[in-house]
Amino acid sequence: MWCCWTRSPNRMCRRRKKMLAGEEARQERLKYILRADKDSASKVDESNLMHSYKQLQFFDTLALYFNRIHDGAREKAVFPHVPMSANRDVDVTITQMSEDCYEVSPWPFYGESLEVSFEGRYMQPAASGTKTAPEASTLPIEKQVVTLSVLDSVG
Repeated sequence: MWCCWTRSPNRMCRRRKKMLAGEEARQERLKYILRADKDSASKVDESNLMHSYKQLQFFDTLALYFNRIHDGAREKAVFPHVPMSANRDVDVTITQMSEDCYEVSPWPFYGESLEVSFEGRYMQPAASGTKTAPEASTLPIEKQVVTLSVLDSVG
């Protein structure tokens, strides 16, 4: 029988399950240690952990939005399940207003704007008839700075 995730024999699924079980056990050990300390106990409450997880997901996908898509090709994007609090999520929409300014609604940050900078190399697909694209390390590093700003505020 084949594993549905990897299209490989079941032994890979068994390895994956074993790895995941080890990771879950590691997380439980960490939570146990943190719960034993009065200063960190509240931070490992399940609702706080889920809130932090959703924040991390939002920042990961926001980083992908800026780093995966060339600045001239970015379109309006919606980021679902962004936590405004431990008990309330919203769908956040980001819209490019100019080359380096984006409006965000509803606003999930403190303050009225947030400046974000990142560096990277612009990759292009390999030219037709060639087998490989240029070596990434030979491409110039470019820096972008964008400003995210309030479109409307949700408290």
